[in-house]
Amino acid sequence: MFGSVKPPEPSDSTQRQAILHAESASALVDILRGQYQLPNSSAELTQLRVDLYSAEASNASFQKRLGTALDQIAQLKLQLETSERECHLWTRETDKSVCLITSLRKALTAPGAEIKQAWTAQSAEVTATRSALHAVALTGKDRNEEIMTLSKSVVERDDTYKLLQGVLAKHFQQLQEIVLSLDDHGSHNAKKTIDELRETILRQKRVISRHGFVPMHDLHMASTAGAGLDVPGLGPASLKITARLCRLLADRFLEVMLIPDGENQVIELSICSRQSNSAGNLASIPSLVATPAPSPSSSVP
Repeated sequence: MFGSVKPPEPSDSTQRQAILHAESASALVDILRGQYQLPNSSAELTQLRVDLYSAEASNASFQKRLGTALDQIAQLKLQLETSERECHLWTRETDKSVCLITSLRKALTAPGAEIKQAWTAQSAEVTATRSALHAVALTGKDRNEEIMTLSKSVVERDDTYKLLQGVLAKHFQQLQEIVLSLDDHGSHNAKKTIDELRETILRQKRVISRHGFVPMHDLHMASTAGAGLDVPGLGPASLKITARLCRLLADRFLEVMLIPDGENQVIELSICSRQSNSAGNLASIPSLVATPAPSPSSSVP
C-alpha cells in the first residue's frame, strides 16, 4: 500500500529493481523502508543469459515448428481447395444424377402403370377365356351326349336296315322264282309300275343314307315293319313280280282291278301245276271280298 501511495523516485533504479523482485508483502515493505539488499547483478546477468539462450532455442524450435505448421497449413489449404473443388464437382454431378434419377423414376413409373393396366387387361382376358373354355367344355359335354345318343340311334337304324335288307333278299329270292313262271304281257304297265316303285326305293335309300331310318309311306307296310315282320315289295325283284302279277290280274280278271273308292280288295289266288292246267284247272277264279279302307290309298298284297 505504501509503495502504491508513494512510489519510488525514477532515479532510484536499484529500489525499483528490488520492488520488482520482491517475493512477499513483508519484503516489499522492507524495501520501501529502505531495508533491502542490492541484487547480485552478475549472477542475474548469467541467469538472464541462460534464460535468453533457452528462449532463443525455444524460439528457434517454435520457429521451426511454426514453419512446419505453416507448410502443413498450406498443404491443408491446398487439400481444402481440392476438396472444395471436388465437392463442387460432386455437387454438380449429384444434381445431374438427381435429374437423371427423377427422369428414370418417371420413366419407370409410366411403364409400371402401363404394365399394370396391361396385366389387368390380360387378367380380364384370361378370365373371359376361362369362362369361354368352361362354356365350351359344357357344350362339348352336351354334344358328346348327343353324339352318343345319335350313335346309338344310328346303330339301331343300321340294325333295322340290315334286317330289312335280309327281308328284301328273302323276298327277292322268293319272287324271282315266281317271275320265271309268269308270262310277259302288259310290259308297258309293268315297266311303269316298276319305275314308280324303283323311284320309291331310291328315295327311301337316299333317306336311309342321310338320316339312318327307313320311311314307310304305306300304313300297312309301316305297321308290319314296326312289328318286326317281313315287308314285301321293297326289292327290285319284288317290284318286278308284283308288277307282273298286277298285269296278269288286269288282263285275265278285269273286274278284280275295278276297285271302288274307299274300299280294298282281298284276293285269294290258287296256283296249280301244269298237269292240273291240262285238266282245265289253270287257276281258280279269285274270290273278291270288299272291305272298308282305312285310308284313301289302295294296296294289292
